[in-house]
Amino acid sequence: MRTILSIAFLFVALAGWTQNNLQFSQAKIVSGTETVPNGKVWKLNSFLPTQVYHSAFGANPRIYSVNINGIDRQVGHSGIGDSNSQFSSSMSFIELPLWLPAGTTINPVVSAGYIWGINIIEFNLVD
Repeated sequence: MRTILSIAFLFVALAGWTQNNLQFSQAKIVSGTETVPNGKVWKLNSFLPTQVYHSAFGANPRIYSVNINGIDRQVGHSGIGDSNSQFSSSMSFIELPLWLPAGTTINPVVSAGYIWGINIIEFNLVD
């Protein structure tokens, strides 16, 4: 009898501790400050640079950043040109994708003029 009660208690306890499933909601481009709504999760897939090609010979690479909850996070950078080319076309992604929970504020860092938008996939949290 004790074993049956223990097993029943375990099932009741586990039934109250469930994980949410993700259901696709929409794909969007964020070009200004936005906050992840309640009941949603955002997946930051990529960013949209103003241009990929730029004069990079003898210069530092271009840094691409996204502001998340007030903190600038580097999400990519362009390559550096070599002695054979004045222009760079390579781009590296650093921490993508990023998963953003409800309440997270996000904004592309456009002050340097390098990013004009962020590619987001929004999911609904479904029980």
